[in-house]
Amino acid sequence: MKIKTSEMSGVVLDWAVTTIEEPEALRYGVDDWREQRRSGRGEYPHRYHQNWNQGGPIIEREGVLFTRTNDGEMYHAWIVRLNASATGPTHLTAAMRCFVESRLGDEVDVPEELI
Repeated sequence: MKIKTSEMSGVVLDWAVTTIEEPEALRYGVDDWREQRRSGRGEYPHRYHQNWNQGGPIIEREGVLFTRTNDGEMYHAWIVRLNASATGPTHLTAAMRCFVESRLGDEVDVPEELI
C-alpha cells in the first residue's frame, strides 16, 4: 500500500527508516521485525521517530536543519544538500520523514500488515 511520506508516523515511519538504515533487520519479514520492535530485544528496538539515540545520529550525519512552522505548531526539517524537507509534530518525526523522503521519495510502498 502506498503511503505519503509526509503522513508517516509511528511504526510505519520506523519501518521506512529501518529499510534504509538496517535492511538486514527485515530479512525475516515484517512480523519478526514488529516483534523485535515490540519487545526491544537484541539490538533492534527500531524507534527512530521517538528515540534520540537512534534518530539523533541520522540527524547529525545527514545535516538536518530545523525551524518551526509559521504557526509554531510543527517542526520543519531540511536536508539542504538533498533538496528534501518535511514537517512533523516533533523534531524526530520531522527529521525521519525528511530522511525517508530524501532516500525513498514522497510515497513509499508499505506492507499492508503495518497499517
